[in-house]
Amino acid sequence: MRRRQLMGIAAVCLSQFGSSFANAEIIVRNLANVVVGGQWQIKDDDTYAIQPGVYQLDINRDGQADLSFEHGYRRPPLYVSHQAAQQLDAALQGITEIGNSLSKIRNIAIQTANAGVNDEDDFEAGQTAVDSYLNYINRISQMTFAGQRTLGGDAGFTAYASDPNVMQILKVANTTALGNYVALVDTAGERAYVSAGTAASTSLGQDEILSINGVNVQLFDGMGQENVIDRINEYTALTGVRANDLGGITNLLSTLWGRESEVTVISNQAADGTTSGFNNWVESDTGDDAALIVDGYRYRGNGDTVTVNAGLAKGLTLRLNEDNSDPATTAPAGAQTTVTVVDNSPTYALFPVGQDQTITVSYPTLHTSALGLQVANNQFAALDRIEVTNPGKSQDALAIIDAAADEIQTYATQFSLIKELYASPSGQAFVSSLGVSGESDIAFDLQPLAEGTLLDDRFQFTEGPLELTGANPSVAGQFIGFRFFDGIQSHYGWLRYSLDDEQRVTLKQVVYESEPGRGIRIGYVPEPANGLTMLTGIGFALVALRTPQTRRRR
Repeated sequence: MRRRQLMGIAAVCLSQFGSSFANAEIIVRNLANVVVGGQWQIKDDDTYAIQPGVYQLDINRDGQADLSFEHGYRRPPLYVSHQAAQQLDAALQGITEIGNSLSKIRNIAIQTANAGVNDEDDFEAGQTAVDSYLNYINRISQMTFAGQRTLGGDAGFTAYASDPNVMQILKVANTTALGNYVALVDTAGERAYVSAGTAASTSLGQDEILSINGVNVQLFDGMGQENVIDRINEYTALTGVRANDLGGITNLLSTLWGRESEVTVISNQAADGTTSGFNNWVESDTGDDAALIVDGYRYRGNGDTVTVNAGLAKGLTLRLNEDNSDPATTAPAGAQTTVTVVDNSPTYALFPVGQDQTITVSYPTLHTSALGLQVANNQFAALDRIEVTNPGKSQDALAIIDAAADEIQTYATQFSLIKELYASPSGQAFVSSLGVSGESDIAFDLQPLAEGTLLDDRFQFTEGPLELTGANPSVAGQFIGFRFFDGIQSHYGWLRYSLDDEQRVTLKQVVYESEPGRGIRIGYVPEPANGLTMLTGIGFALVALRTPQTRRRR
């Protein structure tokens, strides 16, 4: 009577297997990607609320659980307050979002670097998109959090200029010592510029073509000087040159600063009273890089931007302001300001209270003017200056973008580490044998094993709890080998699972041998057998598992 009852149970269990299959030796059951994950939350009183996730698995579907999977979190021994954790989260989210925006800017620069020299629409659209992303980065960098502190520069090392009309402070690095520094302009930064040789005609007497930095600008009969200037400025995105009226003479001015800036112009008409005033031979000019004397040492910059790379002020980056009376020149030689560097980095107490320990966090300046600085042999001084209006500029822009992305990645790593150490509990995952499983008298032994391992009685097992966090994954996932007993007989099998970044467990598959004592290879799944073989194999396995025996452990 007992055997007939068990045979009936075998038939019922077969209908419960769903997508499972078996042959005469191996039972395979695909699990439904069950996720075992706990939850945690920092409360306002700076305590943790942790709710572990627990899932019990019935390996052979006899109605009794055999293994228990548990996922939870371990609170770090020292941690910051709820408010500090929110600030760190805000910083890391902002840094991550800026990194994503840089990736999109880089894709645009790659496209424009590979565009044809005459694809004016592509260049214009690319520059518009780049400018939009740069503005977005600046908005993120000014995102306010932590009271008066901002991600954009009020937190961390900060510098103040005694005369902000002379220069602005872009960046203060961790290498910069606190204190006062006199910054003296030794050489003014200059833009390249070319002025027409004669006063502009009140009305052009014929059509005229100006070639400006290799871009042809068509002028038409009857245009006055104002029309000519407007026409030239329509092409600024492509030429990198803008025009203005300089006392009745048309002046062409580079949009960039320094030795990398250039203006080249030639007209197809001889200059006279009926033309734009530019000559029919090439006229060109390049700018000049600024140089500063800081703390007694001279430093040459890139255009109007200078970074101190030695001494106590190392890492301090300054940008000279434009001369109000001359848009082609920065603040002149002899102008100076005193830069005061202070540390406004927030300091957070670490809990549990009474430890008398703190952590100081310097939030970086992430404005586009402070990213991608000091890239050698580049026409752009910083990320905020990049242009993608021709292939050459796009190539230089890529170097700046990559330098900025490297900085952002460094910041992301630093803040992720701080968050990991002081703001986030670490995830832990365990599996435990539940021991005797109901009337079948089954007990489980466990062992983490690599894919391809032949599992048999040579292995040393443990009843658990077994920590899953340290197991090495394969392409297929991670594996637990197990052995269970039905009295005096042992069966071998494995379970496949995966862990995410928070160490939550996803259960995927259970496979085991129906034949007692027969080893099994980890990760091996047989081809499906026909229905009759499935019924025979499953029925055999379930009857064998439930045959009353005296339990004996090896």
